Amino acid sequence: MPAIILLKVYRQPRYGDMVSVEFDDGTVVKVDPEIVVTHRVCTGKVLGDDEVAALRKAQENLESRRALVKYLQVYRRTEGEAREYLRRRKFRAAAVDSAVAAAHELGLINDVAYANDFAQSRTTCSKHGILRVRYDLKNRGVRDELINTATSEVGSREVQLEQARELAQRRRKSFPAGLELAAQQRRLAGLLSRRGFQYEIVAQVLHEILNTPDD
Repeated sequence: MPAIILLKVYRQPRYGDMVSVEFDDGTVVKVDPEIVVTHRVCTGKVLGDDEVAALRKAQENLESRRALVKYLQVYRRTEGEAREYLRRRKFRAAAVDSAVAAAHELGLINDVAYANDFAQSRTTCSKHGILRVRYDLKNRGVRDELINTATSEVGSREVQLEQARELAQRRRKSFPAGLELAAQQRRLAGLLSRRGFQYEIVAQVLHEILNTPDD
């Protein structure tokens, strides 16, 4: 496409704050006032293909950053979740990268802190086993090396045993009187497995609990 001339810059109320940039070939590009200023958009300016493409790219980058900031204001998210959100919003890869980089600079995304806090909270408060924590972090797009570090700090065998033991003891107290040991074993094994405790942890806790008289 040959160079085109910018005919006029105007606002239309139905598009809110957006500015319409009209060229002599009939093309109309809608951009934010910020883009108008930073790219020095003015009537009579002559633009080539690259400059028009730069306008569109700048607008998409701005929209993706604003969308991501709004998304991250509600809950803490991982980089993987942020990228997936923007992809669902149909932003192109370059705009996604730009928005994620900006979020990192603002401190809105920090997968190291997220993984550490998540592992601590889920093991301590929710009584989840390490397998469940690892699965949930992986599902949120956290990198393996960050998962390994986060879970190594809270996933010692002693800690996992204590948490699984506490969970099983509390659940056993809710069983109806006279429930057969085999049924208790199935229920407790299912509970601990769903919570993500490793097989060895489950086996040891069941051995301890079911060989201890119920109060």
